[in-house]
This record gives sequence, structure tokens and C-alpha cells, in this order.
Amino acid sequence: MPDGLKISDAVLEAAASHLVAASRVMIDGNQSLPAGAPATMTGAGEEIARFVTGLSTGRLALADAAKTASTGVAGIMSDSSDLDARLASALYTGFAVRGTGR
Repeated sequence: MPDGLKISDAVLEAAASHLVAASRVMIDGNQSLPAGAPATMTGAGEEIARFVTGLSTGRLALADAAKTASTGVAGIMSDSSDLDARLASALYTGFAVRGTGR
């Protein structure tokens, strides 16, 4: 088992981009709902209307979740950059050039 989780900035950036695109697809693909229940021969119009409303709600929920996840990924990337900068400023230059010698 690996000692730590290693995710590159490129992978995080791609994930954020895909999450934003997924959110856009969910929002853009959401259509306005018809007014009232459809007339059917079986009388299942109310169930169909509830199902379609549920689909619309689900799409909007997925879009919101993707937006939230994208914000989280951006935060991780920012925190990682800040940590890199703090580590770089805390170490003297020779350390980065020579390494630890192990």
C-alpha cells in the first residue's frame, strides 16, 4: 500500500474542468416542465409528472454538487500551492540543490 496519496496538479485541474463542464451540461440540458399532469389512457399522469419533476430536481442537484466539488478542488490546488511556497521559503537554497543525501 502506498505511503501517501499523490495527485498531480494537472489531474486536479482536469478534474475541476470536467466538473464545471458536467455542471453546465446538467443545467443546459434541463428543460422547463409541462404544466400539469399529462393525460394518459391508464391514469398514470400524476406519477409521470412526479417522475419528470424528480428528474429535473436531480439534474439541478447534480449540477450543484459538481459546482461544489469544483470549488473544493480549486481550494485543494490553492492550499497545495500555498504549502509549496511556504516550504520553499522555509528551506535554504542549498537543500534544494543537494538534497538530503540519503
